[in-house]
Amino acid sequence: MKTSPSYFRYPNFKENTMHRISVFYDNYCTKCCCFAKAIRKLDWFGVIHFKKLRDIHNLPKDLDIELASKKIASSIDNTWYYGYDSIFI
Repeated sequence: MKTSPSYFRYPNFKENTMHRISVFYDNYCTKCCCFAKAIRKLDWFGVIHFKKLRDIHNLPKDLDIELASKKIASSIDNTWYYGYDSIFI
């Protein structure tokens, strides 16, 4: 069965008004992996894209890797935020 895009299932959802959030998490950290798994389940609209911090070939150049390894890092409109609460902005 083919599913319809999310903007057909939610009448108030407009595809172009949602900001895409890229979240970089330490995939060697158990707490970070559990947090990413929990947020994936809560992300009904699919706006959060999780990326592994240890995948050094695909990291952005302006990401502070040292700070991101201590805290989760997220990027919204090319602005960086750090910490678990950064995805709830």
